[in-house]
Amino acid sequence: MGRDQQTPARRFWLLGGLSLAGYLVLRVWMPLPPYALPARRPDVATFAGWPWGALAYSALLLALFWLYWQAYRATLAAARPPRLAAILLPAALFSLLLVGAFPINALDIYNYLLLGRVDAVFDRNPYLTASAAIRQESWLVYAGEWGKGVSPYGPAFQAPANLIAWLSGDHLLTGLLLWKGLGALVMLGSALLIWLLLASNAPSRRAAHTLLWAWNPALLLTFVMNAHNDGLMIFWLLAGLLLVRRQKPVLGFAVMLLAPLTKLSGLLPIPFLLLATLRGLPDGRSRLRLLLGVTASWLLLTMVAFLPYGSPLGLLRRLLQTVTGAGYSPLALLLQTARALGQPLDREQLAGVGMVLLALAAAWLLWRTWRGRSPLAAAAEINVAYPLLSLGFRIWYAVWPFPWLVLDVPDASDDGAKSGREGWARDFRLRAGLWYLIATQLSVLIYGPLRLALLERSILWAHVLGVAFVFFLPLALAWLSLPRARGS
Repeated sequence: MGRDQQTPARRFWLLGGLSLAGYLVLRVWMPLPPYALPARRPDVATFAGWPWGALAYSALLLALFWLYWQAYRATLAAARPPRLAAILLPAALFSLLLVGAFPINALDIYNYLLLGRVDAVFDRNPYLTASAAIRQESWLVYAGEWGKGVSPYGPAFQAPANLIAWLSGDHLLTGLLLWKGLGALVMLGSALLIWLLLASNAPSRRAAHTLLWAWNPALLLTFVMNAHNDGLMIFWLLAGLLLVRRQKPVLGFAVMLLAPLTKLSGLLPIPFLLLATLRGLPDGRSRLRLLLGVTASWLLLTMVAFLPYGSPLGLLRRLLQTVTGAGYSPLALLLQTARALGQPLDREQLAGVGMVLLALAAAWLLWRTWRGRSPLAAAAEINVAYPLLSLGFRIWYAVWPFPWLVLDVPDASDDGAKSGREGWARDFRLRAGLWYLIATQLSVLIYGPLRLALLERSILWAHVLGVAFVFFLPLALAWLSLPRARGS
């Protein structure tokens, strides 16, 4: 039977099967067990050397994204879209394969294990004691640059870290698999939450946007292959938003607080969601009641969460220090360029300027949210503004805007808005967010194989290429990929 004669259901499963084959290639190419235990662990340059390995890796990622986009378009156009189980089953199979793949783009998972062991195994305070200060720690060789630092994460992260450290005991591979399993669970759980949050949308749009999350290759690589705790952070935000929409705002914002109590960047979208909720209340008394309830619940939850560890103020100070850390971003490129020209800039002052600009951007977005603009759009935009205006960008920061882009769709009552100006802007943001994810995943090849082979290991030239590739190319590609009738 020709492709044009295939039923939509068969095409959906064909795309899922081809995607599964792609993740199987990734799992066989970059397996976890042989490389998990040696002290010298590989990275993307080891598996995807220049030029053929890098080209093959790029082709594989682009193919996975193409299959994913075709599945989204087919689902969006389907008269009878797939049900939730049909979307989650392939996503679970993709995740199962990636649980066994080596985390080539980030080794933070090893640090997660060590932070859990500080508390669960050695009974020390992870906010006061670094792994390097524990002489009995036999896994310190895996800590890399993080072994000398105390925990930069909150107690909502520390709880699963302690549990996984306790369950894995002295078995490193078991601990890695447990963290990866947790990443898979929270990604699938977030897909379920997105499905529930989109309940008021047309069935095809609801299914298609749930698939946008569940089948996304960048999210699968970030949350499952690399086991980043950003997945847990986003899960709490989505769970809290669902409670808010079900008329339980105080409980919902209390659950959202677990996001910054996992990783402090989880705080970024909350003010916009809270402001929109306040705006929707009928009078000042009900708004004051909500503010008092949220404030009381946050104070209580923060106090209880940090009770075993002490004051949260130290964690806040470390967050301010991270904005001057290493990474690549427009500000980092400016810093490197000034240094190369013999006019070095003060890192702390530049970081401070970036934070002032971020605060101004946040104030503007808050004002627009109060004026009735979508808080989901603002939540996505503040999560893009942060890496643009800081020095410490990492590729997994690109996942932060994506849940809000997926949810920012017209509901069944106002589908006509999609043909107007706001509909065009919404489509543009979504496409830019997808290109942003693709670019960040491919950018590791610039800083790895390409820099080593062609750029004479130059960080400056890697920044020149990387910043343009990650922060500006997605905007151009999003514009060009829009249907011309709507982009005119």
